[in-house]
Amino acid sequence: MASPRIQAVIRERHRMRECPVWEEVTAQLVYVDINARTVCWWNPLSGEVQTVGLRDPVGCVSLRREGSYVVASGTCLGLLDWATGQVEWAAWLDRDKPHNRFNDGKVDPAGRFVAGTMPEASAPGLWEPGQGSLYTLYADRSVVRQLDQLGIPTGWTGPWTTALSTMWTAWTTLCGPMTTTCRQEAWVGAAVASPPRPPQEKVSMARPPHPPWAGPP
Repeated sequence: MASPRIQAVIRERHRMRECPVWEEVTAQLVYVDINARTVCWWNPLSGEVQTVGLRDPVGCVSLRREGSYVVASGTCLGLLDWATGQVEWAAWLDRDKPHNRFNDGKVDPAGRFVAGTMPEASAPGLWEPGQGSLYTLYADRSVVRQLDQLGIPTGWTGPWTTALSTMWTAWTTLCGPMTTTCRQEAWVGAAVASPPRPPQEKVSMARPPHPPWAGPP
C-alpha cells in the first residue's frame, strides 16, 4: 500500500488558523484566523484565499446558507454575509467578563449554533478559571446561556442520538485537558419550528454600541 501523501495546500501566512468547515455546495473551505481577526475562504481549484476582517478575535464560523455564515467574534454572535462583508449582530454576551472571547462552536443537526466562551489572560501568565459559558443561538436569533463556570471549549462532535439529546465537547482547563459530556435533553430536541426552551438564564439581545466589524482588511 502506498504511503499517504501530505502536502500544504494553503501557503498564505496566518497567525492562528482554526475551525475548518467544508462547504459542500460551493466546494470551498471556510475557516478563521483567530489572532488575525479574519474569516477566511479558500478555493481549492484556484488556491485563492479571501478574507473578511472583524474588529475582535474570531473564535469560530459555521455554515448557515450559501454565502452566509454564523460567526462568533469577541463575545458577540452574528450572521456574516460574505458578498458584502457585513455582519448582522444577534447578541453581545459575557459583558461582565472583559477578558472573555468566544473560542469554538458548531451548528447542531437541528440548525442551532452552540458555542462557548473562554478567558484570555488578564495579566501576563494569569488566567481566571471557570470564566467560560456555553450558549445556544436559535433560529429566531434568541440566545440562551446553558452552562457557566466552564473552562476553554476546544471541540464539538457527535455522535448525536436519534433524539438529538447528547453531544460531546472537550474543555481544556489550566491544569490540563478534561473531556466532559454535555447533555442537552431540554434544549436540543427534535428539529421542530419552535423547539422547547430550557429553564436556564436568557441573555440580553442588546447589540454592542460599536459593532465589531472593521470591513475587509
